[in-house]
Amino acid sequence: MVLLLRLALSCRCQTTGRNLQQIQRTPLRQWLLQRGQTTVTTEGGHASVRAASIPNAASDRVLGRWLVGCSGLVLGAVVLGGGLLGWYMVKSGLEEKTESHDIPRVSQYRLAAHLGSALLLYCSSLWTGLTLMLPANKIPDSRNLLQLRRFAKVTGGLVFLTALSGAFVAGLDAGLVYNSFPKMGERWIPDDLLAFSPAIKNVFENPSTVQFDHRILGIGSLTAITGLYLFSRRVHLPRRAKIAIGCLTAMAYTQVVLGISTLLLYVPTPLAATHQSGSVALLTFAIWVLAELRKVVK
Repeated sequence: MVLLLRLALSCRCQTTGRNLQQIQRTPLRQWLLQRGQTTVTTEGGHASVRAASIPNAASDRVLGRWLVGCSGLVLGAVVLGGGLLGWYMVKSGLEEKTESHDIPRVSQYRLAAHLGSALLLYCSSLWTGLTLMLPANKIPDSRNLLQLRRFAKVTGGLVFLTALSGAFVAGLDAGLVYNSFPKMGERWIPDDLLAFSPAIKNVFENPSTVQFDHRILGIGSLTAITGLYLFSRRVHLPRRAKIAIGCLTAMAYTQVVLGISTLLLYVPTPLAATHQSGSVALLTFAIWVLAELRKVVK
């Protein structure tokens, strides 16, 4: 009887050992290891396997690169589809009638919705990819750092709004209304700024108002980015964060030069496409700055 009991226990131990080895080779076991789980239990609940937590930084970097690559595809679609193929498509559908020259080539609302959704997709993919690829900077919390983070968020939102307003400029051909800078014609504020009724309609449908708003938003973005750069010099930041802010500042001034040149030269298509691409590049650097200044999750 004792011999039979020993044989039964030996067989059960061998079976349990084989089950544990099978668990170690299963995809579930590998997934739990990657997620940092500590135990795996068999169906009977009698055996468990202790697993050491392993870092998943490598998988995060792979996923981050993939998301950044996806954002690059979205960027290509924005640049190629927008000021190139989009312009060619709209032009091909126009009817050559003299009485229709003052009608916008495409609805500015649809163009803004199309561009806005693309920019949102681009920003979300780029932000997630950068936060997975780049290790968070362990910057000591201070009052200046908290203010810098808030300042960077507001600046990023202003850059996004400025880029979105460019869709209304393109949809209404507002770049051809006043081709002078810094004044609009002979005035700082044009007479027809509130020509439409109700007044809110001017913001979205009056070409003069749309160009005026885009100018104000562009100058406001440049001012905010310059202020962000100057304020960042008062905060002890890592080298990578300083480079990101420097790139954002340099791109902001480049974008303003492109915008003014596009306006003064009566909106040539290649320069207008470059200006549009510059807005996405400026938004890219703004997202990079936000990723570098993000708070470390403890």
